[in-house]
Amino acid sequence: MTKSTTRWNRTRGLLFVAALVLAVATSVAVTFAVGRPDGGAKLRGVSVLDDSTSSPGFSVEAVSATAFGTTIRFMIDLDTPLKDGESPALDLADFDIPGFSPNAIDYGISHDRQKAVFTLTGNALTAETRSLDITLRAFYVIPADGDGVRHEGPWHARASVSPGKVGTPQATGGESAIDTGYGWRYVIDAVEFDSTTARLLYHTEGDMKGLRPLPPRTSANPELVAMFPREGSGDLQVDRPSPGATLIFQFAGALRPVMRPASATFEQAGGAWLPSAITIAGGSLPARVMETTNGGSPYLTVQIELNPAATIMLNGSGSPGQSARLSDDMGNSYPLEHGSGDFPPTIATWDFAGPLAPGASRVTFAIDGYGVVEDGDWSYSAPVP
Repeated sequence: MTKSTTRWNRTRGLLFVAALVLAVATSVAVTFAVGRPDGGAKLRGVSVLDDSTSSPGFSVEAVSATAFGTTIRFMIDLDTPLKDGESPALDLADFDIPGFSPNAIDYGISHDRQKAVFTLTGNALTAETRSLDITLRAFYVIPADGDGVRHEGPWHARASVSPGKVGTPQATGGESAIDTGYGWRYVIDAVEFDSTTARLLYHTEGDMKGLRPLPPRTSANPELVAMFPREGSGDLQVDRPSPGATLIFQFAGALRPVMRPASATFEQAGGAWLPSAITIAGGSLPARVMETTNGGSPYLTVQIELNPAATIMLNGSGSPGQSARLSDDMGNSYPLEHGSGDFPPTIATWDFAGPLAPGASRVTFAIDGYGVVEDGDWSYSAPVP
């Protein structure tokens, strides 16, 4: 079973996502991601890098291309090895590559932890492109929990390339639709192939207001999962199998926010918190509150149990439940610090800044709404020419 976990920090407004189905970096002001010792994302297509020159401590490791996109990998020497829990990160505004616009960033760490590896995926190069001029003005080192440290450059590199090595693509299939049964549908626009890569182009139509992407509940091959596209259209690229094989693409579901308030009250008896329940979408869900500590800081932690087979999510993936509140019978409110949720949903957790105020013996937890999972067993088969 595919499992993903989302943990977010209320005070910093950052979203941390660790998903087994996808490694996508978002284009926010500063992109945070977990570095991996394997050096980052896969290089797809054929190598088009002929030669490169660069500033000291900065090197272009690879440039690979397909008819549909380009992947550039470069490495930076670090002044000191990364500590456990630290990860490298980039701000998209800090680098410039004329003729190349990245749409995804992946991060890696060398095995000796003294080099940061950045892998950028972006548009296909024109056949006339002969070089790529790369300028990186700065990068960040992000601790496990804290603000990033900016490391100033600049660094420069020039990569000589031969994109003419990439063949002409051919298209097959397309013009099909998958009705999800939720008032919206996936539309397959085309499946394209070059010598090394297969590309699925698709978009969504219908009632998609507020929908947020979710990973699939199960997947035989995570690389063949087409995610719900945030911008309305999707582009999935995978290795091309041998001619005569069949690619079976799976389509993931989405989360629909529902603004419907719910609350649960917890009481103490004999110095212990009694379990409670919260009613959501006509069902009662077990809930409890605990007094916990993390890093020496006290918290009031609320947990709600969920049914993995159900269609309700309370936390993570943009659910309204992320904006939860906690107050006590003395009129005190407790700031929400962070929370976590998983998918398929089993438990949702919120951590509120403690400790419990003196004299308080009852707390009330409240949310403005929840998320409804809209997913199913949706697939599309494409023969390989």
